[in-house]
Amino acid sequence: QQQKQEELDYDIEIRAKLMTLNAEALECRAAAVQLQQEAKLALVKAAEIEKRAAEELTRQAHEMKLKQQELERERAAELERRVRLEEERQRLNELQIQQQQKERLSVLSKIPQQQKEEKDEYADWKERDFMNNDQCPQCIFRLAPNALSIPIDVKYLEVSATEYLLDDQEELISSPMVVNFDTTEYQQKLLLLAIPYVSKRSNHRENVIKIRQSSGMWKSINSKESTFDSYKVCRMKAK
Repeated sequence: QQQKQEELDYDIEIRAKLMTLNAEALECRAAAVQLQQEAKLALVKAAEIEKRAAEELTRQAHEMKLKQQELERERAAELERRVRLEEERQRLNELQIQQQQKERLSVLSKIPQQQKEEKDEYADWKERDFMNNDQCPQCIFRLAPNALSIPIDVKYLEVSATEYLLDDQEELISSPMVVNFDTTEYQQKLLLLAIPYVSKRSNHRENVIKIRQSSGMWKSINSKESTFDSYKVCRMKAK
């Protein structure tokens, strides 16, 4: 009897364990099903995220392509603008060169006529010189034949008396002088005056002649270099 009771108790214990195991198995199966569903949801979300990422990459690539095309159009337009500007600059430069050549040729074509007119106008004028205390340099006047005896007063000034009138960039290379002449009797309105000069310190400066006006202001007048063969002085240095 006792043995049967023990077997019965053992069967009950076994069944209880089986029921517990079955319950745990059901829980595990339910958990597995839930995990499977969660895995499916995760895969769906991952696929959706991947799709969105691919779409974003496609959009960005398209925008970059559009921007690159816009940059290329702007570069092409800028290059075309620069080419047009360079062509216009060259055209204007050529026009300027042509205009300068035309003006130069026009001036050159007029020079012989001007020289001829000047030569003809003063061809018969005579020379008259004035010495500075019988020493060089001397000034030379050219006068019309009917005015050779016109009274002319030439007074040479000390350099120190006029040197303060020079500008900083100016250099005195001749003798300052005061010239007076009477135009009443001879009606001589014009005198040609040649003033000799010594060598200047700078070859980059232009020779000018200045006259003092009645207002006291000094004014540069038109001048040109002339050579008088009869007044040349030759000096030889002994070796």
